[in-house]
Amino acid sequence: MNRSARILLICTGAIVLASAGAAHPGNGGQTNTNPNVAVEIRLSRKEFKPGDKGELAVKLIPAAGFHVNANPAVEVRLSDTGDLILRGEPSQTIEKKSGYLSSRTPVRQPIASPVTASRGRHTLKGTVTYFYCSDAEGWCQRYRQPVTISFSVTK
Repeated sequence: MNRSARILLICTGAIVLASAGAAHPGNGGQTNTNPNVAVEIRLSRKEFKPGDKGELAVKLIPAAGFHVNANPAVEVRLSDTGDLILRGEPSQTIEKKSGYLSSRTPVRQPIASPVTASRGRHTLKGTVTYFYCSDAEGWCQRYRQPVTISFSVTK
């Protein structure tokens, strides 16, 4: 192999390795948090009586140079324990100027404590799935953010 071919092969390998890390950021199925999007989750109440309704607010705050897409919509899923359930689809605010998901207004997911909910303290695990993008590099990535929600059911 001549010198030019070796240099070309080395440069191609370096470009492939460098772009592999940059082309697919995000969690890749891991359960860590996304360094490019902060997630704040709040329940409208910490105590529910069986039959009470409430709201789960999910605020997605992208780092500088990133945005969260409004389409496809943010998806919220919770483990099925029967003590707190999702009601309908989440509502989200889209920035009129950019068309991206608002980072100032949380996504609002209606929830309820069924009449059959058991009394006591509960912890639910779930995921918030969203698509975020790099403004500078032009890639987008789906991210599944693990979440834990604690609440109580009283009678």
